[in-house]
Amino acid sequence: MVDFVRHSDVISNGSGISAGVAAVSQISLWRNYAPKIYAVNYQDSIAPGQTANFVFQFDDKQTPWVSRYKDRNYNGGPWLSYSIDWEGDGVIDITGSATFDETPIPWPQQPRFWMWTDGIQTSTLYLDHIYDISGNYNAVVKVWDSIESTTLEVPIHVIPEPATLLLLGLGGMFSRRLKH
Repeated sequence: MVDFVRHSDVISNGSGISAGVAAVSQISLWRNYAPKIYAVNYQDSIAPGQTANFVFQFDDKQTPWVSRYKDRNYNGGPWLSYSIDWEGDGVIDITGSATFDETPIPWPQQPRFWMWTDGIQTSTLYLDHIYDISGNYNAVVKVWDSIESTTLEVPIHVIPEPATLLLLGLGGMFSRRLKH
């Protein structure tokens, strides 16, 4: 599976029944309304010190999109929150919230409320990151709404430029020549 959906229909407090229900929900994808993550654009191979550009798109599905706030959900919280672990080492490097790309309009039934088109709403996030050390990384992106979450791993390969490899090779040959 490209993304791993963690449903939170039941609060998982470690007891057998809640953990079991969460696992069944997770495996069967019974209520697949969890937000989706798409890596719309990114560089999977970069050189150390080079800026990597990422474009992520978050989608969430809900029938009523109405709020008292123009940029937040009905309770004043974010529509979508996210966290990113750039290296995949378990340490969260960045967190934030995302608003919808669509501009809300006043709700006809309640002019002091805001309304978005029913169905799927999208948030687009543009981010940059610099990897300083060569290696293979899995950038872990997690997005959640007030109920459920989704995680996506994006493989990133940080490889030295060919000129750097050539210089390293020549340096090794030169040091070997000095030993003889």
